[in-house]
Amino acid sequence: MSHKKRYQLITGCLLLVWLAACTSQNQKSPSSIEPTSTLVALSGENILSVPTPETAALRDMILESFEKQELLSWRYNSTTVLSNGEKHTTLVEFQPPRRYHIVSDGKSELTIIDEQVYALQNDQWIHVSIPIDSIIDSEASERLEKSIKDILYIGSEYLNEKAMLVSHYYAMQKTGDAETPIEVTLWIGYEDHMPYKMLVKGQTLAIDGQTGEVKGIDSNSTVLYEYDPTIEIATPK
Repeated sequence: MSHKKRYQLITGCLLLVWLAACTSQNQKSPSSIEPTSTLVALSGENILSVPTPETAALRDMILESFEKQELLSWRYNSTTVLSNGEKHTTLVEFQPPRRYHIVSDGKSELTIIDEQVYALQNDQWIHVSIPIDSIIDSEASERLEKSIKDILYIGSEYLNEKAMLVSHYYAMQKTGDAETPIEVTLWIGYEDHMPYKMLVKGQTLAIDGQTGEVKGIDSNSTVLYEYDPTIEIATPK
């Protein structure tokens, strides 16, 4: 199956590196979505009965679900726990076709309008020179399509009163200049086939607090999406 639309993925690994260097004292409080769980637990009344999708159909559904996201306004909250015990949160808001608002750890803030990046520093927005590709992975769709493997249908359950299909797979992601493996558990809406939750096990770029060295470190992330047509991201003034 050919997927011509190229969806874009926020490379959260860079956010820990870049946003750590441009914190601001006074930030508006980002909205939050509390994770419903950190483990897949399909039992009791939470199970719903749906036909088990074939692997090929499930693969197409996963790829198409991320493509469909590019047509809608959404936000996600992610919580990443590094193997050294550090915990980081990221809020991302997206407005098609290429506008992003990103808040890291409730402190650092970026706005991306097409090819322009703005950072909030000392309560003022400034234009910064930073490669867009280091924040937005424009090749994410091709990378996922080529690398996704070992797709497993786990089952179905309700998440925030929505029926979900839960799957598990392995793929590759961009971490710095390298491609690194990730393990993903994904919740897709049964009716709309949209991504609503991901558990991602892989690597994140982080700064060594003592040496300043940027390196990959093992991490576990919980990502929760919500779709909000009222999101508007304007050029900062």
